[in-house]
Parts: sequence; structure tokens; C-alpha cells
Amino acid sequence: MKQKNTKNFGTRWGFILASVGSAVGMANVWGFPNKLGSNGGGAFLLIYLLFVFIFSYVGLPAEFAMGRRAGTGTLGAYENAWATRSKGMGKAGGLLGWLPLAGSLCIALGYAVIVTYILKALVDSVAGTLMTADTAAWFGEFSSTPFSVVPYHIIVVVGTLLTLYLGARSIEKTNKIMMPVFFIIFLVLAVRVALLPGSSAGYRFMFTPNWAALKDPMIWIWAMGQAFFSLSVTGSGMIVYGAYLSKEEDVVHMAQRTALFDTIAAVVAALVIIPACFSYNLDVGAGPGLLFVTLPTILQDIPLGRLFAIILYVAMIFAGISSLQNMFEAVVESLMHKFPKLSRTAALAILCALCLGIGLFMEPIAKWGTWMDLVSIYIIPIGATLGAVSWFYVMKKDDLLTAINTGSHKTRGALWYSVGRYVYVPLALVLCLSLAACGESNEDYGDDGSDYNLYGVPDSFEGLVKDSEQMSNLYLYGGAWKGEDGGTLISDTNDDGDEVRFALYDAGEELTASGFIQFVPDYDYDYFYNEHDGVAYRSWFDEVGALHVAELGTFTQMTGDAPGENTGDIDFEMMAGTWYLDAEADAPSILVFDENGGWELLERSGGDGDPTTVDSGTVELAPDGSEEMYLAVSSQFDDVGYEFTILDHDTLRWGSEFEFYQKMA
Repeated sequence: MKQKNTKNFGTRWGFILASVGSAVGMANVWGFPNKLGSNGGGAFLLIYLLFVFIFSYVGLPAEFAMGRRAGTGTLGAYENAWATRSKGMGKAGGLLGWLPLAGSLCIALGYAVIVTYILKALVDSVAGTLMTADTAAWFGEFSSTPFSVVPYHIIVVVGTLLTLYLGARSIEKTNKIMMPVFFIIFLVLAVRVALLPGSSAGYRFMFTPNWAALKDPMIWIWAMGQAFFSLSVTGSGMIVYGAYLSKEEDVVHMAQRTALFDTIAAVVAALVIIPACFSYNLDVGAGPGLLFVTLPTILQDIPLGRLFAIILYVAMIFAGISSLQNMFEAVVESLMHKFPKLSRTAALAILCALCLGIGLFMEPIAKWGTWMDLVSIYIIPIGATLGAVSWFYVMKKDDLLTAINTGSHKTRGALWYSVGRYVYVPLALVLCLSLAACGESNEDYGDDGSDYNLYGVPDSFEGLVKDSEQMSNLYLYGGAWKGEDGGTLISDTNDDGDEVRFALYDAGEELTASGFIQFVPDYDYDYFYNEHDGVAYRSWFDEVGALHVAELGTFTQMTGDAPGENTGDIDFEMMAGTWYLDAEADAPSILVFDENGGWELLERSGGDGDPTTVDSGTVELAPDGSEEMYLAVSSQFDDVGYEFTILDHDTLRWGSEFEFYQKMA
């Protein structure tokens, strides 16, 4: 029996909804809100809308038109465009088309893992387990474990590919359901969030421009990148949808309608995310953690939270699958174009084998995050730039304008072409070079798989000035941390208690860096200022609690075994007594040890007055330490421990080389 394969969308709205489905995805749901939240609020929104207008006027219509003109996807469209110069150049264009096509495949591999995570969250929401779990621990468990979500992964990939079996018509049918449901669900969620106390602050932030942000060129870069990626102007994906578009349709109008609904989706998502985060005083820039840690935490606390969690993740499944459809279809159609004897069934089977054969091995967040960074920083921007140059500089002007004006009720001429050639192409080049220079992704994935390495925040800078009023929270950094290279990071307050100090030792116990930890409000990050080289290095915590310090390394908290179980042969009687910082009777900091291994840390408020207890716990042997090295494990703060060393019978070093305590006679 002959396989049915319909090559065209049945209706105008079918095409629009499919295009919107491709555009609406993670870039809208977590990308746009945290970009907006990290780059000036309303000011970023205005810049973003400007770039959406430009790209929907020239960039997206050009990709639709090139697909329709060639009657095929990526490979054929590039060959067709370059062939307007000569037959030989056409062959060269066909070869160049493999790069943006590879970008579609590569981004699909990582994207499928994200949708897999969402399916896992949906299942656990239905079962109710997500509503009672420690969301950070729940997410950390499966996101850091290889092959932890294989069944969900198979369902996502196979299920999405099955929706492509009938080509354009099956894409159209599924998106006619998924996209309206997506918008309805997020509107329902937006109404629910509006009822949360304190949500109004989120709305004010969103729609009140910080005009000073307009002076920052990186905010313009992030807004431009967000517009590029959100509209799927990648030099590949939208070309194949253009190949299925009737020649009676105006591609510019179609592109502008796609952009309109994509922008509405982004704003509605922001109306859910940002006010909710403001209401609960949570970080809007939490990246993947936003969907799997932050939002579940909020939903656990509101009436009918389980129901709203199910609603949220259903909407996210639809957004993810609709985007995957476009990525997969671009590859399938190009394979069938390149190898005419290849059936659609065979092409889908090959793609399924590729996606699962590679994708199953990148399920941990550290792997797919790094993968997505590579693709988003280099392959996708290069592909988008290659497409822009191909349409407006390689392809003959008359041929391009003929393709654009096919089905148009309004003739686009010199103005449209000039905007594309002298505005759109330079912007694509600027984005490509900026991302490569910054080494940071616009798709919201960091070097470690999180999204903390974003927004134009520098990894390091010189000349950090101490500001005790902007001191980091000690409970986040206090204690000893073990580095991946075997070194040790120790942090604690200084003598006056108004500054967080740190010291970094290598595996040979040589001091390699030391200084202070400083919150920098301009970037909303903590920085480790190394007094050895005068450079401040940005720090962040990942989803499993590991501390990352740019250039200095990755560290995990040293807590030993369970409190009280790693005591070994500690001479608590020798340790017992009162120890004063710098052997001063009126010291601002005092340590008290008892004969049973208990300890207290007392501090004087403002450096004077009566000392009060700020922390307490039990003493253990420090992991991998010598007989003289101990760990004071806090019983007041989770996962906090202070490493200290007994230097002699009446002197100990607490936390770092900067603090010495002595017993008083």
C-alpha cells in the first residue's frame, strides 16, 4: 500500500499554529522570563519587541519564502539560493546547508532531554509525589544520574516522531490542539498567580522600564538573541515549514502573525513566572531549576497546587513537542530530499535511532547542558548567519524579491531588501560574534548544565571594592569545601565579622588564593575577590548544591559522615575550654568546646556587648584530613561545617589562615 504523505498545510491557520508551535518552547517559558528579569525588566521588553519586529519583517519571511521557492527544506533551499549565481555555486550552497541542518539535529538531541524531564515532572505531579518532595533533592536525584529517565525519553522521542508520520497534515492537526490548549492553560495560570500576595511587584518590574539598562550593549545582545531563538530564525527549521506553504499566502503577513502569537506566549509565560517568583521571593533566573525546583515549590504551597502542577506540565509538554516537531521535520525532509529513494518511515526510523542512541547518554544535566551550550553558542548562530548572508548577499536580488512577493497583496521592494541586507544581516553577524566572544549561550544553559552562566554577567573582573553592607550570606559559604582537584576551599568571617573571607589550598596544602566574598548588585551575583591577582571571580550554586567559582574550580561541602559518627579517637578533653579570637578577652568571636565533642560559636554584635551564640554542633574528624584536622558540623544549618586545626595545646586555627583562637589562662 502506498504511504500517504501530504506535503502542504491544509489551512492558513494550520500553518500559523504550526509555526507558532515551533517558536513557542523553552525560550518562551524560562528563557524570556529570566532574560526579562535579569536585564532591566520593562527596558528589555521594549528592546526585545524592536528586534521581533525587525526579524518578523525580513528574517523569518525570507526563510518561509526560500522553503516555498525550493519546494523542499534546508539542503534544497540553500542549493536553490546559491544556484541563482551559477550551477557550481548551487552545489556549494547545498554543502553549506548541512551546517544549519546539523544544528537542528543537535539542538533536538538536547531539547528532547528537557521535554523528558518535563514528562517526568508531569507523571510525578499526577502521582502526587512531587507535591510532597524536597524539590531540589527530587530534581538533583534524577538530573545527575545517568539513564534515570530512559522510559520517559523513549516516549518523548517516539511519540513526537509518530506525529510526523503524515508530514505537514499531522503537524497541522496536532498543533491545532496543542497550541490553543497551551495558551488557555497559561492564561489560567496567570489568573491564579495574580491572586498571590505580593504578585503586583512582579508586574511593576515587568512593565516599568529601567532606562539605564538601555546603555548596556550586552542587554541589546541578549534581547536580540532572545528574539532570534524565540522565532526559530536559525537558517533551517522554518525553511521546511515554508516548503509546505501555499503560494497564495503572503509570507511577510504569515511571519508577523507567527511573531505576534509567539510574543503573546512569551509575555503570558512571564506573567506566570515573574509575579510568582516575586510573591515567594524566589530567583526568577533559576534556569532549568525554575521549572523543576522553584515553580513546584510555589505549587506545593497554594490551594489546588497539584492540579495546577499538572496543568503547567501538560502545557510545557505541548510547547516542547511542537518545537521538537519542527527540529525533527527539518532533518527528515532533508534526508528524503538528499536520498530520494528513502521512505518517510525509514527516515523517521533513522532519526529515532540517532536521537535515542546519542540522547540517552546525555540525560544528566551536566552533559546535555554542556551540549546545548556548544550548539547554542556556535552551531545555531553560525547557521542563522549563513542563512541571512545566503538570502541577502549570495542570492540574486530579483529572485529573492520574486520569492517574497509570491502571493503578496503588497509588493516588497528596495526598502524591504535594504532592511534585510543592511540591518538584518549585520545584526546576525553581531550576535554570532558576540556569543562566540562571550562564550555564553542565549538558550539558557550554563557550562555546568545550569543556566547560571548567562545574561552577560562577566566571569571575572578587576578592581572589586569591598562593601560590608553588601556582604554575602555566610551560611551559604561557611565551612570547608573539597575541590575536584583535591584542593580545599575554606571560608568564614573576618575578625570584625563584617566580611566573608576565603582561602583556597591545592592538593599539596599550598595556599593558591585568598581574599573576600562580595555580593555585586550590578550583576546580582557573588564574587570571590582573589587578593593574590586582584581579580574577582563569579560564583554560583548548581541544583545539587555544588559551589562553582569561575577559574578557581568546583567544590562540594565537606561534612564527613553523619554528625557524631566520625569522631574516631578525638581527645575532646584536650579540646574542651573557651577559646578567644587573637587571645583577646573582649574578642568579637569566642569558641566553646565541651568534653563530649559539642561546640558553640559566640559573637558580639557590632564587636562589643555580651557574646551570643550564632552556631553550634558537634566535632568530627575532617574527611581526608590529618589527625590534627577536625570538622565542626553545624546542628543549626544544613550542610554547614567549619574545618579547624589544633596547632598546639592552647592555639587553634578556625576556618582559614586568618583566624587564630587561643585559650586564656
